[in-house]
Amino acid sequence: MNEAELEKIKIKALEEHIPIIMDDTLNVVGNLLGKIKPNAILEIGTAVGYSAICFSKYLLDGGIIDTIERDHDRVEENTIFWPHLHLYCNEEGHGNLLKQMIHNQYLHPFPHH
Repeated sequence: MNEAELEKIKIKALEEHIPIIMDDTLNVVGNLLGKIKPNAILEIGTAVGYSAICFSKYLLDGGIIDTIERDHDRVEENTIFWPHLHLYCNEEGHGNLLKQMIHNQYLHPFPHH
């Protein structure tokens, strides 16, 4: 995705009062992800998919982003626009799904040295 398209998503989200990652937070997380170069990212709260798209440039080749959203309509919309994201809907809250995902794939979310 090019920067102009990404900026359109950001502007639309801000106009519609949809929460997205703040620029300063994105810079901090981006710097960290650039150093780690993860093969997987777990995001809680997809909204419009803005942060997941921003994070995707830091993934290793073949890396994935799993993202959990509790709003079923947002999941359906994002599945259409971002078919490469692994979107999960958990309308009851994130607890059980999150526990399962952490246990299965994200047992050690930070690299051990």
